[in-house]
Amino acid sequence: MMIDTIALDLDGTLLDPEGRVPLKTGELIRRLKEDYRVFLISGRHFSEMEEAARILNLAERDMLISCDGMYIRRPGGEILHRFPGLRAEDLEKIKREMKPGAYTLCCITDEGPCTVDGSPLDYAKHWLMKSLRGGKGRLAYRQLPGGLGEIEKISVKREALEPERLRGEYNVHLNSGSWEILNSQTGKFQALSWLDRSGEIALSRMLYFGDSYNDLECMRRLKYSVAMGNAPQAVKEAAAYVTGSNREEGVYTFLRDSLDKLQSGREYISK
Repeated sequence: MMIDTIALDLDGTLLDPEGRVPLKTGELIRRLKEDYRVFLISGRHFSEMEEAARILNLAERDMLISCDGMYIRRPGGEILHRFPGLRAEDLEKIKREMKPGAYTLCCITDEGPCTVDGSPLDYAKHWLMKSLRGGKGRLAYRQLPGGLGEIEKISVKREALEPERLRGEYNVHLNSGSWEILNSQTGKFQALSWLDRSGEIALSRMLYFGDSYNDLECMRRLKYSVAMGNAPQAVKEAAAYVTGSNREEGVYTFLRDSLDKLQSGREYISK
């Protein structure tokens, strides 16, 4: 077999615009699991990936890779590897690089998401929204306190930051109008490379689906990479193949029409 593993991003890729695994897609992947391992790889936390894992009947040989590659875990619960996160001093450095004026940073920690607000107005607004939602939502702080756990990533509105001075020292990519900043050693491709080095997988035999800038290195570096029709143009250009959008069940279409052709060594759709 040319391919033995199928890796799927969640939002904008496997999941439809309503955040669900499409029925036909789920049925097809469950059938393919007889011959293929299936990895879910996402910016989400494990707790937000469990429903998709259940629908696809993921088993011990499959993988969940969460928080943009920070954690590698088996569906049964064993964490195989954890990549470095960010520290309080990283937060302060990012704050110094932000444009003058009010700002809000979203920090994702292993205790949950919170905001660090640079103006009293923003700070009060986040507390008000939390109270209106019955206590649900992100905690808001003027300064990130200790004891919240390691910072997994920091999200900053696109217009509030020019990221060039952070690149290299950090892993920086766009996501839905915000810059997402991670430790430079942490990312989706880094997680897959660790699995390759450990002998768990062979990257040369992986079929990867994605739709966003956090998938870009995987698109560039993997032989069998598929960009969704709803992906930014740069992601499509980096991928080996392009399929339909997640609204059109592009994952299902590609697996149905292209997988056997790739396995037989025949090239199929290109860009």
